[in-house]
Amino acid sequence: MTDHRWLGETTERYYKEIYCYCRRHVNTDDTAYELTQTVFLRLCENYRAVERASVRAWLYRVAKNVCADHYRQTYRTQEWNTDIPVDECEDALVRSDAAIAQIEFSDALAELLAHLTESERE
Repeated sequence: MTDHRWLGETTERYYKEIYCYCRRHVNTDDTAYELTQTVFLRLCENYRAVERASVRAWLYRVAKNVCADHYRQTYRTQEWNTDIPVDECEDALVRSDAAIAQIEFSDALAELLAHLTESERE
């Protein structure tokens, strides 16, 4: 089988599967199509290095990396709102510290109660 034919058959066989994988990891159909195109472009660029018996696994590994790259790029370019008043942050920290203390207290109490007999617990 020629390389050109193998690439065509591989693309036809796995395109929808890889698209569905990408679509589960991104918000829009257009982005999923772009990422899927990137995966198959990389296959075309590297087809000589890809073992034909394990092409499906290779495609999924590349798709995973392409999706991760997309998220990294999106994260870097995303604007973050940092206009949160300091008082709100301090209040949130106090509330989270109180919640942690409550959980630790409950765990310690449960452990102590586990060592008592049933009549002592009552």
